Amino acid sequence: MTTFRAVWPITDPGMNSADLIREAAHDLPSVAARHRVRITGTAHFQVRNGRNVQGSQGAAYVVVCNVPAEAVSRAEYGHVALVEDPKTLEGGESNSVVQSR
Repeated sequence: MTTFRAVWPITDPGMNSADLIREAAHDLPSVAARHRVRITGTAHFQVRNGRNVQGSQGAAYVVVCNVPAEAVSRAEYGHVALVEDPKTLEGGESNSVVQSR
């Protein structure tokens, strides 16, 4: 099994860790799809000093996610579309991300 790592530079130092991680977790399916990987396990998030993390783009702090994943073959690779979730329209948490072939 392979571990996929995603890194998000923190551009708003005023946000608390929980909000930063929630935002990254929401973005993770799209990032994984762009990198042609399928998430196969539980994601683990941390806020870390960016100076010690590859992919930090020079940011002082970053959110790092490590998650079990597997490569997606070209035949399986589709597109990612944001689908409006009724909860979102009512002030709910977020849009749903759906991958289709």
